[in-house]
Amino acid sequence: EVPGLPVEEMRAEFEAMVEKGRWPGYVSCAFTGEGRLENCVFSCAGGKADVARGGAMGVDTIVRLYSMTKAFIGLCILKFVEKGQLRLDDPVYKHLPEPVAGRFREPRVVVEKADGTSTEPAHSAITIRQLLTHTSGMGSDIATGLDALTRKRTLGESMYEDLTAAVDEGRIRTLSEFAEELSKLPLWQHPGREFYYSYGYDMLGFILEHKSGL
Repeated sequence: EVPGLPVEEMRAEFEAMVEKGRWPGYVSCAFTGEGRLENCVFSCAGGKADVARGGAMGVDTIVRLYSMTKAFIGLCILKFVEKGQLRLDDPVYKHLPEPVAGRFREPRVVVEKADGTSTEPAHSAITIRQLLTHTSGMGSDIATGLDALTRKRTLGESMYEDLTAAVDEGRIRTLSEFAEELSKLPLWQHPGREFYYSYGYDMLGFILEHKSGL
């Protein structure tokens, strides 16, 4: 056991997600160690690995994983915070090169009207924390419906389709090119107002690339 690790609370939250139908099943674990995370101090599993057949999820169940780079991006950002090279509540533009920084300094939000769309100034600039928590106001074209199960997809959110197509077709080949094109788009929501799965971690990766000189 690890002092302060809320094992029972974690397990209860996981089970609640299964009961609500948000997850079919889950596997969770926690590691500790000096320099290397080599000691597994907690593991649990629950729900179904195969909903159709009723197979139970176990800690040794083989599953397909997505978005694993996000964990590493988040860890690297927190390492930069630990070293004092940035702060979680810093505005993102402070850690971006121009011209991307200029667009993030004064972001605009799409406004949908009966006769079309326009934009308005965002209430605030995006922060590092908001990128980490998917509350930046940006959206994406890669996980529609993931976190907006009761809300219809808007025209503002569909503006990312061309960006995704440019990546798929090879017209955008680098992270800097992606950040450049993403910065030209308005936000679909004011920063900090609502959770929505977004390209925030792509921007965090670009920040790491810029600040580390890679």
